Amino acid sequence: MKRSAFFFNHPRQVISGGHKYNEALLNCLEAHHDVDTVMMPRCAEVYPSWRKAYAPLAELKWVKAVKRHDLVFMDDSCFRYHLLLLLVLRILRRGIPIVIIHHFPYLNDRGLMRIANFVWQYIYYALCRCLIVPSPYTQDVAGRLYPGKRIFYIPIPFGKKFETSDDEVEGRLLFVGTVERRKGLHYLIRALADVKRWVPSVHLDIVGKIVDNSYYRKLVDDITRHQLQTVVSFRGRVSDEALDEIYRKAEVFVFPSLLEGYGMVMIEAMSHGLPVVAFDNSAMPYTIQHGVNGLLAENRDAEALAGCIREIVGNRELRQKLQQGMRTTVGSLKTQSDFEKAISKMIHSLR
Repeated sequence: MKRSAFFFNHPRQVISGGHKYNEALLNCLEAHHDVDTVMMPRCAEVYPSWRKAYAPLAELKWVKAVKRHDLVFMDDSCFRYHLLLLLVLRILRRGIPIVIIHHFPYLNDRGLMRIANFVWQYIYYALCRCLIVPSPYTQDVAGRLYPGKRIFYIPIPFGKKFETSDDEVEGRLLFVGTVERRKGLHYLIRALADVKRWVPSVHLDIVGKIVDNSYYRKLVDDITRHQLQTVVSFRGRVSDEALDEIYRKAEVFVFPSLLEGYGMVMIEAMSHGLPVVAFDNSAMPYTIQHGVNGLLAENRDAEALAGCIREIVGNRELRQKLQQGMRTTVGSLKTQSDFEKAISKMIHSLR
């Protein structure tokens, strides 16, 4: 049996789709394979401000954690910090490095930062022997960037549960995800100001951890400027039971993210029978078929987003039509057994 090392660089507490995927992969490895988990603190927390300059050198301390391992699993979220670590592991031939790609951050950058992040990420992925991707979108992008690289598409398992609610409140909107700029909530606030003129009873629940306080303060300023203080509620992180109740009362799930590798939360919303409105970018059109199982608005267009929301609110006929498409989407998802078989097949194929 091959022995693996899994570099886990966030607490074993799920706060995002990427965390959920890593957790599922690690749980499978721990249950069915020989794996040593290397718990690493988040680099952004360990190396604030100027300390980031020497972070790649400091992270070389983790080389000693890889000894007689055949495979080394690494996440892509700290590619700037771990590029040198990955290079040294390759030079020392300590295991076959495998990188899990969740999304491509440079696609959400502008100017010189976009170029710099593209170069760093390109080199990082080039150094690994193979890639794991959780979605068709990341598979397509990785395939174009690295045509000769072994890429394993292993989608996360879902329970194929589909349910609808009779408790939905007309005009009740829901967003679930971390509160950060990449999630595009500033566009949703602008759209909400427009929707409120047509639907006075509209209300938005934002569920998720605030990971960028400066961005959160900007959102609060936007909410105040548009006089939406009684319309928007920040719920923070909630229990699974509380989230289920919030899903049951929502009429529309709005996901204005600007970049997603998968957007697993859209599937979660669909499984609750909730129509999804999202921007037409990155992984979204791989999950949402406009007019079939959800609605897609032109990317970064708050007015178009508002139009899609208004189209669904109170429209029971459209809601039922989209729910038929959602049922088909949820029913086609992979199971836990499929996930475990795909991981075993990948491990056995690597030499």
